[in-house]
Order: sequence, then C-alpha cells, then structure tokens
Amino acid sequence: MSESDQTRRMVPAGPTIIQGGMGVGISNWVLAKAVSSRGQLGVVSGSVLDTVFIRRLQDGDSGGHLRRALRRFPVPSIAEAALTKYLKPEGRQPGQPYARLPLFGAKLTQDREDLLVLAHFAEVYLAKEGHGGIVGLNLLEKVQMVTLPSLYGAILAGVSHVLMGAGIPASIPGALDKLSNHLPASLPLDVADRGDHAYSVEFDPTRFALSSRISLQRPRFFPIVSSATLAKALLKRANGKIDGFVVEGHASGGHNAPPRGDMRLTVRGEPVYGERDIADLEQMRAIGVPFWLAGAYGTPEKVQQALAAGAHGVQVGTLFALCDESGLRQDLKREMLERIANGNLDVFNDPLASPTGFPFRVAAIPQTLSCDGTYGSRLRVCDMGYLRVPYRKSDGTLGYRCPAEPVEDYEKKGGLASETIGRKCLCNALPANIGLEQVQTNGYEEHPLVTIGADVASIQPLLSRGNCSYTAGDVLDHLLGDSRRISVSPSPVPRAQSNESCGVTQQQTTTRPNGLADLPFGSRYEAFGCRINTIRVEELFARYEQCGFIYPAKRERLKPHWSLIMDNWRRSMLSRPEGSLHHVIIYDHPETGSWASVSYWNTTCRVVHSQHVVSIGRPEGSRAVLLSEQSELFAQGRMGAQSWYRAENRFPARVFGSCVATIGATNAMLHEHTYITIPRDQLHSQDATLIDIHCCNNTDAASVNRLAHRLCGRVQATADEWNAGDVELAHLNDQYKEIGLRRYRRVFLASMRGMSDPVGLAVAYRGPLGLSFSFLENRCELWLDATLDGARHLQIACALARAVRTAYTDFELPHLFFAVDRRTGEALRGLGAQHVQDYQRLVWLHGGMIAAYSHINSFYARIMSARNRHTNSSITRGVP
Repeated sequence: MSESDQTRRMVPAGPTIIQGGMGVGISNWVLAKAVSSRGQLGVVSGSVLDTVFIRRLQDGDSGGHLRRALRRFPVPSIAEAALTKYLKPEGRQPGQPYARLPLFGAKLTQDREDLLVLAHFAEVYLAKEGHGGIVGLNLLEKVQMVTLPSLYGAILAGVSHVLMGAGIPASIPGALDKLSNHLPASLPLDVADRGDHAYSVEFDPTRFALSSRISLQRPRFFPIVSSATLAKALLKRANGKIDGFVVEGHASGGHNAPPRGDMRLTVRGEPVYGERDIADLEQMRAIGVPFWLAGAYGTPEKVQQALAAGAHGVQVGTLFALCDESGLRQDLKREMLERIANGNLDVFNDPLASPTGFPFRVAAIPQTLSCDGTYGSRLRVCDMGYLRVPYRKSDGTLGYRCPAEPVEDYEKKGGLASETIGRKCLCNALPANIGLEQVQTNGYEEHPLVTIGADVASIQPLLSRGNCSYTAGDVLDHLLGDSRRISVSPSPVPRAQSNESCGVTQQQTTTRPNGLADLPFGSRYEAFGCRINTIRVEELFARYEQCGFIYPAKRERLKPHWSLIMDNWRRSMLSRPEGSLHHVIIYDHPETGSWASVSYWNTTCRVVHSQHVVSIGRPEGSRAVLLSEQSELFAQGRMGAQSWYRAENRFPARVFGSCVATIGATNAMLHEHTYITIPRDQLHSQDATLIDIHCCNNTDAASVNRLAHRLCGRVQATADEWNAGDVELAHLNDQYKEIGLRRYRRVFLASMRGMSDPVGLAVAYRGPLGLSFSFLENRCELWLDATLDGARHLQIACALARAVRTAYTDFELPHLFFAVDRRTGEALRGLGAQHVQDYQRLVWLHGGMIAAYSHINSFYARIMSARNRHTNSSITRGVP
C-alpha cells in the first residue's frame, strides 16, 4: 500500500450478507441468531417491540426465553416489575384482549422508557446468546419518539450495528456516541405546522446508574438510503460517524422511498420509478464508505454482481422472511410459499397503504387487509399510535394524528379527509402477521397485512425438489455457496522473456470445470514465475523500504530491535530436512521492473500465518505470489491459514474482506480485533475479585477445545488446532529450537469462583520477534463469553490480562500486545491499555483453499482488466 493510500478514509470491513430488519417481529431474535451464528449480520427489528414484548409475556413466554434474558438485565428491579405486571405463566384465555400500552407522546413516561429499554435489551441479548457473531438492530426514522430508549436497551445488550431507514437520520450518530457513554441524548422531532418552533425528544440514561458498572461499545451505524445523493448529504449533515450505507432499491419489501420528482402511477396504481431512482454506484464507490446493496439482490448472481460493483455485500429480506426461523405466522408462510412455487403470488407496491406516506409493498393474500372487503370491514381505531405524527396546536402544545385513525378524529386535528383514503393501520396489522393480533373491545380480531419484496421468484430455487420449507442456513448456503461457483474469467498473465516470469502462453492456458483459467489450481510456484527463499533478508528489507512498506516511522519503531529481527528472519528461512518454517515467495518482472512478495510461517503445526503482501508496479505480481501461495499451502497439506490486515488498507480489505462470501462460512471466518498495548508494570497485581484463573496443559485439551469452539467459533478453533491435544505447541516449539528460535503458547482459563464452567480464555503466543512488523507473533488473544454482564466482563478481562504476564517475563518490549474485541479493549483501559490499530483477521481452512484461489484469481482478473483499459496506470501497494 502506498503512503498516499494511508490518507484514505478509514472504513470497516463487514459481512457479505445483511439479513433485512423486517418488522413487526418478522426479523425476530431466532432469525437474527441463525444468521449471526453463521458469520453474517443478523438483524432484529425494533418496530413496535415494546408491544411485542408484553404480548409475548401475556402469552406465557413459551420456552422462558424472555425471562432468561431479563435475568441478565443489569437493573433487576425494572425487569421484575415488568414480569409482575405482564407475565401470565398460563397464557391468555382464547378471545381475551391483550393488555394495551397507553398512547405515547414526545415525552415518554418512565414506565414506557423502561419497557422500551427492556424489550430491546432482551431481543438483542437472545439474538447474541451462545455465539460470537454480530447482531444489528433495525429502526424506522419516522418513529422518532421511542428511538432513544430503544437504542440504549440494544446497546446495553451489545448490539454491534444499527440500521435505520424511512427518513434522514442525521442525528442518530451523535445519539449513539452519547448513549454508548451513558450520557443524556436528544433528537430533533419532526412536528407538522411547527412554524419557527423547534422540538426535540430526550432520554437520560443516567437514572439507570450503570455508567460505573458497565462499559459500552458504540455500535456501527448504517443508514438505509436510496441514492448516492442522499448518502453524501447524510455524511455532510450527520453529527457523528457513519460507518456504512445500505443502498436500497424500490424492489424491496416494506417501506420504499417514493420516486424522485412528481408521483406518477401505472394503470394498476403503482408508483412509476425511472432512471433517476437507480442509485449511481460509481458515486457510491467514490464516497469511500462501505455500502451494501438491497432490493432484489437475493440470488447468488446478484451477490456476485454487487461485489463486482464495489459493494461490501447485500442486504436480503425476502428470502429470510419466509424461512423457518422468521416470525411470520406458519399459515401465512405456507400460503405464500405455495403461491410462489406455482408462480402466482401477486405483490403490489401500494402508494397509500402506509400512514407514513412512503410506498409500501403488499402481498395479495386472502383474509388479509390486502383484500378490499377485509379492509372495508374493519372499524378504524388508533390504540397503539406508533405512526402518529405530532403537530403544533393553536395553543402551542403538541397534538398527534394518524391518517389511519378514524376519519372524523383526523379531521378534527387539522388533517384532510383525502389523506385518509386507503390508509391501513400497520400498528395493528403487522403484529397480526406474527400471531399477536389484538382482539378489540367489539370482538373484532385484527387481520394481518403481509409485506414482501418484488423478487419473490428468487425463493423458487429453495423450493426445488419438492421442499415446502427452508431454513436461514439454506438461504446463506444458497447465496454464498453458489457464488463460489461463479467466477470472472481472468486475463492471461503477460508473457515475459525471463525464465523468472510467468511465461504462460495462450496455448498453455487450461480451463477447469470450476471456471478457473490460466494456470490450474495445484501448479507449483515455478509455474507462476515465482521463487521461494532465494532472496537475502538484507535485499528483501531494502525492497520493503524502497516501496514505502517500511516507512520512516515504522523503521524508527523497529530500530532498537533491527538486528534481532533480521537474524530471526534469516534463521526461520533456513532450510531444514522437513523444510523451512518461514517462506518468502518472490515475483520479479524484469521488463517492467515490477515485483511482489508474500511471506508465511508456521503458527501451529499445520496452519500458517500469511502476511506482508507487498508489491510495486503492475498487479500481475500480487496475483502471482498469492496464487502461488494458495497452491503451495494446498500441496503441502496445510490445515489452514490466517492473514491479518487493516480495514483501511483498500486492496487487502477488498480481496480478503469479501473472501468469506466465496469460500463459505464452513471453511472461513473473518474476525475483527482491536490491537492494544498494556505496559507490563501495570499488570503486576492480581485482581482481587472472585475469579479463578487456571493455567492449562495437555490434560486440559478437551476443555480448551470445547471453550474455544464456543467463544471463537469452529473455524478459528480448528485453525488453532485445539483438537490436536498439544495445548502449548510443544511439537512445533521443538522444530523452532532446531534453528535457535522458539514458538509456543500459554493458555489460561477464567471462571467465576464456585462455578465449574469457564467463561474466558487467554492465549499468549510467543514467537521470534519481528516476523510480523506489528509483533503479532507475540500477541495475547482474549476471548470472553459474550453473555457476561459489564461488571463480570471487566473483572474477567482484567484478571486474564494480569495472568498472561507470566508468559512474557523475558519479552524484549516493555509493553504487551493484546488482540481483543472492542468491548474488551474498553474494559482494559483501567490497566493502561493504549489503542494501536484495528485489525481484520481472515481465517480459512484446507477445504476452502480452492475457493480462495478462485476468489483471488477473479479479483485480480478485474484489476488487470481495468489496467488493460488504462494501460498507463500502475498500482503500488503494501499490506502491513
């Protein structure tokens, strides 16, 4: 990476698939958990969630899930009060109405705030329970009065992302900043007929008194926009950081942005969208912030197209809406799936249905409000009020009105009768979609109104072979698995005259059944024009400095240890009978002067650490060394590999950040780490809390393996070889001893005193200093149970950090390096932790190496194709 690239906007990597946040309760915790546990972004809907919460309690809380979540709420008295008031262990009697929450206004009562915080805490907690995946929350900007306590409850439970559409949420980033620090927050309130008056909604979390007990993590914020113009406007107006965008087209389900310009309707009565309503993806790429595409992107081909267009991935709702885990009633799922299988489900983009004024896509299903007769038979009532709009009355106070309420009431409040035509009460209809329909006082049982995307045909492949249902996992396998088999034909490697070049002619090109071209997978490094361990360390480091990879500040940081680092590289590259422990692959192109290199070394017995992809000149070099590396790893029978990179490094973030989508979550995982340092002298005293720390050996291998699978995930645990029984890597250390070096690890388990199950894991790695210029070979990883409350999380993190000091008594530096998640990084501030940088770690296993080869090949094919269109361009980059 060139120095000029260092100035680019820092952007986070993210998942390939975002599961759409479908309300009310379609995107429930069960669905979000199923998606998140597979490494993608599962999202819970926050729409009407406090009402959903109390109705679930009144129905008996089947399975005890809400009660289990509420036991983790940090203010037990609030949780107990809600259970006392709303829980009916035996459930409601048939035909009995649900207890209602009173209509709310701009200033919420304390009880209503408590319920919103509780509901969102419980939903996110349950979605995150039992795995280490990321979970998001979806809210509507139009529903402003309940937003702040909703956000706070989700943040308390550790929500990682907040997504928001149906408006321009410019003030949400600042609110997230404040709420994540337990500080009062406010949002501007849109008020009709307000004149010059300004209004706001406010929420003060200090009354929960949690700031001294719980350290919170600020979630990433993804506004949902329909155009690059709106995205750029939000970046200018936002009062805090925007981490990404979901760019949603008008084919999506639920609320959609109206067409730009005058509203025109088709003969059928649907809004007419034109070229102006298609997002300009070139402008989105130019913005420099990650984006995901939504709206009819629910096919493997569309996923691949989105990635090729520069998107980080896609948001998919329609396929997940009808999967087994979604909250939609089973009878409605069955009806819709039968119609989709037969190709006769009608979906209508209704410009009138939603009281918000946004077009709302509706599935035509008998006995729902999509039928004129069912809609006409309903007596209008407004007893929930989530979509009411505040307006300024003549006396200066606020009133509230909704076009779906009784017409005469709406007119009395200054509304026009024409605005009520066709409006449907979504507040009551959408809970009916999930089996929580209200029974009104006149005995009327509310009917559902189902929304779905226009691309319902994308579900048909999941119903092949007679299937009448499918799971969220099936959706992910379909979207990501099929994308592995789609590849862009790569451009041939240019022929060079030297025997050190790739030298592949068109006649030598081989086409493989999996779509690979040029050199087939399994070709050895010579075929790529590469050589291994044939360069002196002095020359290699000189090249690193020449291209700016070892820039002056880095050189100065490494200077005290320069001789030791160079000696460690020399020793580790020595040939042994079993082969070198450190490999440097070099590519040179004498005609152009371009070159590239990548290095990898053993980090466990059969897994390598791939690092330092450095190149100057044309992209053929990077392609050659990376493909050569994949072939070598496969030929050597490696169990897997890992690579660390910074998200702001544009090229590795693009090629590696999207790799999991191609390889598949079965064989790859992407972790986000905060890399911090702590002075060793801050770790001298032991934590005086009731924490038991156990230093492990091989007799603990089974326990460590189980805990690692639970905390780190199967892919990471497999790559760490915890199932091999060699906890301390003694066998690998013996190999390093042969060349005068060392490579081992020390493992510590943490548990609450008196409890047998460990809830924290520390892995202290020791290796030759400087094989990674960021000292990753001597990092300590901390993995903690995500369900720990703030106080216990803090205690265990500090206790583990202190315990690992014993593994670094002879460490050359005065501070230790820790790779942790953001929450743990915040917890360690009290020990003097200093942030160094954020890392992404891609881990892939042997079963994914062919797919990784294909992914890298296709990525560089696109780069080289673009280069061929601009023959005078060149690429200079380095990956630290």
